[in-house]
Amino acid sequence: MGRGPSSLGDLVAHGSTADIYAWGRHAVVKVLRPGIPDGWADREAEVTSLVHRAGLPAPATDGVVRVAGRPGIVFERIEGPSLWDGIVAGDVAVEAAIDRFAGLQAELFRARPVPGLPSLAARLAAKIAEAD
Repeated sequence: MGRGPSSLGDLVAHGSTADIYAWGRHAVVKVLRPGIPDGWADREAEVTSLVHRAGLPAPATDGVVRVAGRPGIVFERIEGPSLWDGIVAGDVAVEAAIDRFAGLQAELFRARPVPGLPSLAARLAAKIAEAD
């Protein structure tokens, strides 16, 4: 993937820590909200890239960009409805979505350790130390 456009496309999704926008035709950018430390974007991009290269179910990444002064992580765009949209529309049973998520989680648990991933214990200790 290239670096993509300099302006945002349509809002694709939003969450508690970021909004996701179209970024050209084949990518999206996850723009962190104000108050979320800039370093989170670098860590998420690095971890996602390692997991993707290990062949696990994660999108390809194209690094971190600045969007309106905020960090944004560029991901490959995977077309199709989300499981959440399917549940809300009544097209996907909640039990089927739970089974899908559980299957993905089980796939991750069966995977061999991914070289280069940061220590979860060290990350949790750092987050606890940073907490107010």
